[in-house]
Amino acid sequence: MKNQQEGFTGGFGNKQMKKGTKHTEDTKMKISLIQTGKHLSEEHKKKISNTRKKIMEERGYLNSPETRLRISETQKGRKLSKESIEKRTLSRKDYRHSEETKRKIGLGNEGKKISEETREKLSLIQIGKHNSPRTEFKKGQKTWNRGISPSEETRKKMSENSKGKIISEETRKKLSLSHKGKVRSKEHRKNLSIALKGKHLSEETKQKISQANKGEKSKFWQGGKSFEPYGLEFNKQLKEQIRKRDNYRCQECLRHQSELRTKTNKPYKLHIHHIDYKKKNNNPSNLISLCRGCHVQTNFKRDNWENYFKLSIQGRSE
Repeated sequence: MKNQQEGFTGGFGNKQMKKGTKHTEDTKMKISLIQTGKHLSEEHKKKISNTRKKIMEERGYLNSPETRLRISETQKGRKLSKESIEKRTLSRKDYRHSEETKRKIGLGNEGKKISEETREKLSLIQIGKHNSPRTEFKKGQKTWNRGISPSEETRKKMSENSKGKIISEETRKKLSLSHKGKVRSKEHRKNLSIALKGKHLSEETKQKISQANKGEKSKFWQGGKSFEPYGLEFNKQLKEQIRKRDNYRCQECLRHQSELRTKTNKPYKLHIHHIDYKKKNNNPSNLISLCRGCHVQTNFKRDNWENYFKLSIQGRSE
């Protein structure tokens, strides 16, 4: 008890430090040099932790939840100096949590959900920040997980975490703008193709995708042109006349009408396409025979297809 009242043994040897006194910079440097490169075993760490807890319990030093809250409030808004940040960074250089510690951290955070307010704060804190040159991502650097596929267990966890999450309109716009103008490389397309090979979407998923891209939601929306009626002259007789003129062949891939089949192996007739996309212009020079696959392609880059077919018709007439 005498030691507790007058001071405690610290520093080097058996010298006692009086309560309220601090180590000199020279002493701190010596202690730091002695401890450099030392790594305590897990057993040793446990012993130190248990001893500290025991001493603090005996002396009544363990803070109550109320005191912890007060300490937390006093620390709010405080910013560490650059020197302090550097010191902390150096002290934790090459430090790695043990597997047991990682498991404990994981269990401690299990079921916890970060509030929207906290997320916003974390987001604001990170704005303009850069990682240290040792850890920050460098241009051209390959990511550590490239080519590594997540395990089934990880996929299930990711799926469970994403369930019920609704992306706000603001976030969707941000994602859309970030992907605008991006062109996927041939290698990327190939990888996506391989990843999706053999996968089949459920009817429910197909329905959701359909609803999400329906009408004005679709990027191909043309103001409702597809709902405009065709001219009265665009009938079975005129369609058959155009097919006959084109020798019953698709004017893009040149397949004969007798070769055409649906996914369910049913034969179908050639589609008649309006070159200028105007449904009322049913002049034979504006109509062309196409198979279903080629006809679908004409919904993309319309100006290019229009010029292409006009030149094709012009060259044929000459």
